[in-house]
Order: sequence, then structure tokens, then C-alpha cells
Amino acid sequence: MKVKCLLFWALFLYSSGMLAHGGHQATFKYQRSGSQLLLEFRLEKSILDHFDFTKTCENFQTATAMCLVNYIRENSSFQLNGEPLVFELQAARKDRQFMILEMAASVELSENDHIQIYNECFVELDHHFENRIIFQYEQDEKSYRLNHKHKSLSLTY
Repeated sequence: MKVKCLLFWALFLYSSGMLAHGGHQATFKYQRSGSQLLLEFRLEKSILDHFDFTKTCENFQTATAMCLVNYIRENSSFQLNGEPLVFELQAARKDRQFMILEMAASVELSENDHIQIYNECFVELDHHFENRIIFQYEQDEKSYRLNHKHKSLSLTY
């Protein structure tokens, strides 16, 4: 009887949102490859239906990848030692569940570089949304979460 009561209570809390996931998440993975900094952006395809991208792109349905690139550029920035980097689209694909963009910027990373990442993608549309920032430098990989309260990240590598 206690087990049934606990299961019912847990199901009630989950369905009322108390234990539910706080929101959706986009992943921005930065990784060095030779003289380029690669950015892999990953977002659940179902999330795209919940946001209005008409301000960023008039024809979002047929040009999804370029519209997302424009949206990312308008709502995030990456600076290396105070200089902004511009990421160019290299490839875009959809798998069963995700929209994936592969972008690259030319850069020379060295020891003690200062990196400043600002990212408010999707959080201005949904305060529960999180942007997961993964920064991989050689064998070292660090993961951070940005949200509507914390939109920037400062690192020294």
C-alpha cells in the first residue's frame, strides 16, 4: 500500500511539473581542429515548432539551417582575447530527433587565451530554456549551462 501511495505521489508531482525537466536545451560544442574552432550546434527538432523565427528569417521552413545560423549570430557571441569570432556554416543535417549545425571560425588558440561567450539563444523566448556550452581543448572538456539569469561565460585556457 505504501509503495502504491509513493508511486501515485511521484506521478502526481511529475505531472504537475515539480519533478519535470525545467525546459529544453540546446548544445553548443566548441572544439579546436588545426587552425579552426569548430562549433557543433544541436537542438531537438520538436523545439523549432515552439519558437517564432519570423524576425530572423522570412522563410524559416525552407531555409531552416541558414535561419538558425542567423539567429545564433544575433543572440550569441564568442570572443577570443577580446576579438569577436564569426562562425560560418559548414554543414547542416537532421537526424531522427535533432537539428545539427556544424560551423567553423579560423583561429589560433594558445595557452592563457581568454574566451568570453555570451549566449541568450532561446532563453528570451522561454525562461526555462538552457544553453549547454561544451568547450573541448585538447583532452580537456568542460561543460557549462547558461540560462536567462546567466548568459555569459568567461574562461582562460
